[in-house]
Amino acid sequence: GERGVRLLISRGEKLYEAQIAAAFEASKGFTNRPILQINTPYVSEVGELEQAKALVERVAKALDSNYQLGIVLETPKAAMIAGELVGTGLVDSLVIDLLDLTQTTWGMGRRDAQDFLTAYLSQGIINANPFESLDWEGMLVFIADAIKQARLVKSEIPIEIIGPQLV
Repeated sequence: GERGVRLLISRGEKLYEAQIAAAFEASKGFTNRPILQINTPYVSEVGELEQAKALVERVAKALDSNYQLGIVLETPKAAMIAGELVGTGLVDSLVIDLLDLTQTTWGMGRRDAQDFLTAYLSQGIINANPFESLDWEGMLVFIADAIKQARLVKSEIPIEIIGPQLV
């Protein structure tokens, strides 16, 4: 859908710029001003990353702020090109979002899938609800490959994995 970095591309810079500026302004209230971690969701193309980085850089300079840019891997495409994205030199960290990656990999939403997942579970088609337990045969391939690609390009890149399956 139209969310994350896609809003920057499709709707222009004003909304994204306002959000970034608000984060930088809020950081000015700290005695020891933090270096903000700006995580850009739904990046699946180098061009998206380049536009997001340019905007964040422009706002950071205007507000005399420091930041690190992260991207959130939420699509199979992003996971498959993680090394390319990190290789641009524009990315300081990665976040792997298991919920969105599960939804986009399986082609279903968490809420609308509950009815048929119950049937799949009761008939033994799947062993666990992929929104409650990590799908080791499918998801792990994307996750492991994304981490491997990213670390081949930038061995010390911080990587965070988030999602309900970790509980």
